[in-house]
Formats: sequence, C-alpha cells, structure tokens
Amino acid sequence: MSFLKVGALVSGMVIVFASLAGCASMGLFQTPEERVERRAQARLDALLAQDFKKAFSFLAPATREATTLPHWAIQYAGVAQWRAVKVNSVNCEPDRCDVGVAVTYELVRPRIKNTNVRKEVWIDVNGQWYYYPQKR
Repeated sequence: MSFLKVGALVSGMVIVFASLAGCASMGLFQTPEERVERRAQARLDALLAQDFKKAFSFLAPATREATTLPHWAIQYAGVAQWRAVKVNSVNCEPDRCDVGVAVTYELVRPRIKNTNVRKEVWIDVNGQWYYYPQKR
C-alpha cells in the first residue's frame, strides 16, 4: 500500500470513530434505562437547584399543556430542605419506565434528616422520555 492510501485509510477510520463517539455522547447507543436514568437525575438535580423552569421541561407534553409553571411549582415548596437526590433504579417496558428515586431532606426544627424513597413513571413520547406524574 502506498503512503497516501494508508493516510487516507487512517483518516477515514478517525472520522468513523469520531462519529461513533459523537453518537454515543448524544445517547443514540444508550438503552432506554440509561436514557431515562440520565433524564430523571437531571430533573432531580434541577429541582434540588430550585431551577423549576428546567424541571418543568421534563414533564410530559400533555402535562405541561394542562398546567402552568407557577401552579406546578407550588408542590415543590419544600425543596429548599432537600439535601441530596439520586436515581436508585430504572425498570423499563417498551413505552414506560418505573424509576426509583431517593430524596434526602433535612428539617431544622425538629432536627430531622431523612431519606424519602418513591417511584416515578416516565413515558416515551415520540422517542423522548418524560416524567409523567401520578395522582397521589
């Protein structure tokens, strides 16, 4: 093989590997569980940071259409007492994932620190996963 052919082959391989790495970083090769875990953790992190606008964007489109950001955010009035958030588990079916999350909070009076474990439902809407709040 000539030097030019080897150089072209190496360049082509570099482009292919860079493209595959880009696809992987965009989540194209991730399982639904991995994509949902990433989005669920991002939603929890937004709530912990009290970034309600960002957290609201993770709601299923139909849910966002049925409420307003200020009305929805009222239910998170106690988020200032949250200290840590973590996705513990993700179990998916074709269009739905059950997500186990842990929220650690701390009350000043009485001095209490506790972790609340709960389940969330995430649904696939046109290839994107969204949080779908359940009636309590």
